[in-house]
Amino acid sequence: MKRVLAICPYCGTGCNIYFQVQDGKVKGVYPSYNNNINQGKLCVKGYSCVEIINHPDRLRYPLIKKCNKLVKSSWNEAISKVAQKFGEIIKKDGSDAVGIIGSARTTNEELYQTQKFARAVIGTNNVDHCARICHSPTVVGLIKSLGSGGMTNPISDIENAKTILLIGSNPYEAHPIIAWRIINAVDKGTDLIVVDPRKTPLVKFCKKHLQIKPGSDIKLINALCKIIIEEKLDDKDFIEKNCKGFNELNNKLKKFSLKEAAEITGIEEDTLRDTAIAYASNRPSSIIYALGITEHITGTSNVRALANLAMLTGNLGKEGTGINPLRGQNNVQGGCDMGVAPYILPGYIAISSSCEKETEKNLIEKYEKQYKNKIPKTKGLMIPEMIKAALEGDLKAMWVIGEDILTSEANRDKTKKALKNVEFLVVSDIFLSETAKKADVIFPACSFAEKEGTFTNTERRVQKSNKAIEPLFDSKSDLEIISLVAREMGYDIGFDPKEVFEEISYLTLQYHGISYEKIKKQGGVQWPCRSEEDEGTPILHKNSIARGRGEFFYPKFLPPDETPDENYPFYLSTGRILFHFNSATMTKRVYRINREFEENFVMLNPIDAEKYGIKNGELITVENIRGALLVKASVTDNVQKGLLWMPFHFAKRPTNQLTNDALDPQSGVYELKVCAARIKKCQ
Repeated sequence: MKRVLAICPYCGTGCNIYFQVQDGKVKGVYPSYNNNINQGKLCVKGYSCVEIINHPDRLRYPLIKKCNKLVKSSWNEAISKVAQKFGEIIKKDGSDAVGIIGSARTTNEELYQTQKFARAVIGTNNVDHCARICHSPTVVGLIKSLGSGGMTNPISDIENAKTILLIGSNPYEAHPIIAWRIINAVDKGTDLIVVDPRKTPLVKFCKKHLQIKPGSDIKLINALCKIIIEEKLDDKDFIEKNCKGFNELNNKLKKFSLKEAAEITGIEEDTLRDTAIAYASNRPSSIIYALGITEHITGTSNVRALANLAMLTGNLGKEGTGINPLRGQNNVQGGCDMGVAPYILPGYIAISSSCEKETEKNLIEKYEKQYKNKIPKTKGLMIPEMIKAALEGDLKAMWVIGEDILTSEANRDKTKKALKNVEFLVVSDIFLSETAKKADVIFPACSFAEKEGTFTNTERRVQKSNKAIEPLFDSKSDLEIISLVAREMGYDIGFDPKEVFEEISYLTLQYHGISYEKIKKQGGVQWPCRSEEDEGTPILHKNSIARGRGEFFYPKFLPPDETPDENYPFYLSTGRILFHFNSATMTKRVYRINREFEENFVMLNPIDAEKYGIKNGELITVENIRGALLVKASVTDNVQKGLLWMPFHFAKRPTNQLTNDALDPQSGVYELKVCAARIKKCQ
């Protein structure tokens, strides 16, 4: 049996796997031992990914909507239809009447060509991907504070920390291999501090659990910073050499009330003090966070508050330290690196009509020369703005690549109306997702095992995934599909992965020294890697902070957009469970996974259950101003009194029927982590 090295198609950990191939079919999967990430381990989803490849529900050929029904089509007809319709809309309404949504589960090469198609072929910056609804605050916040929007330290380095502050993250279920690293660290004597409104599985391993009230993160982090300065535990030498804005931050913190912070967070002052002293004194200390920090109207400020904490204590640029965001999908980091966003080019080159910085102006000109076309200089639309523009009739066409936005975007009814209002909708996917059902044209994309290319994991490691088998049925890679549409529209976009990556390397500063050959030799390269001699950068900010001097910033506390009241007395929060992934387009088709959780549910505290006369396992209604869902009750003390918690994986009875589409104004992320709701016992 032949074995082919690849990358797991699920979370951002980037686990290395081997496909077992026989007679042109993938027969099995097992983990790679010889790598720096998973070292012979996989989670339940990784072990089950083969079932996706051979699943009978796979889209087998192009589909076109005729007489309100999706019917089989040829590739020539489907490509011609899309190219013709895009051309008509551009001629009639302009290039900005088209929006492109890329996928964080496609390769760097495919993501790069997605933004290139939008900018060089369509002529718009209306291009975005799912980082918008998860880690866009990480990119915006960390670039502002530190100059680089990536995880600062390697996954393996977690085990070198003496203290880990795990805040707004549940890696035991969302990133199991990273949870394994954290447990290893605890076994070696590391103190784990968990900050989460729920008792997540890693609470069993922690020294302290701060069960904060939802949406109170800024109050908590500012309190920690104030106490660290009061206790004279701030690293004055590091601050003087590497940072700016400390005096301004300190002056604001002097007026900050710890008593008020304790009331708003629900954490006693003594516990806040003990936590601050532990993080600041038992160094090196590592901060690990995820969507519990970012998916708020203050998401960017939350991230910058954590950056303050790391800079204040000198926990940057060394082993066992850092500020470490855990990316949710296997190429969310790559999607950001490749410029699949409406205001940056690959390599985080800002798009601006003024282009005040000469270096940025020169880099944009370099891209234009390579693309043989002008790049639009005005900021495009983010995904929430695309949905708004579609509702208002300004966005006429959308191409959604490998995303089920009808199940993932907040306020489902709003997205549903937007898709209905779009004149022309194209979807590329491996299955008929809820979004694909609304499409005018569907392209059948091949699976992760049927193509080659690179993925950049959460620790900035660029890795190669190799082609195990030829595309099944009549499917094609997203790289080829984009190329075919572009060529039909008169623009030549290549679809040889190696050639595309060479273009990425040529244009993108962080990837300059990375090649397929170096990736193979080293088993992956962590950017920035700026020359052939450079082996990559495992730890950021080692010699100096990327932006020159790290910038302290005083984040103001804002309560969530919705808070409980008489009509809706509960907070509702959302998240992942171990056995499913995102909109479950893939995992719900794996029997061994789906049998564990086949339908949606809501967690509620036993005190609340008793008050409403609700028993574990019975159907109840969860509702708010956006909708209502009938789901099973899971009565557990893992959630605090007054808090409801639901997973967001299920297209049937979807949680995003309820989630709030209020936005963080700095990054455009939805406040998916908290809204107001109520429950009703079914009669």
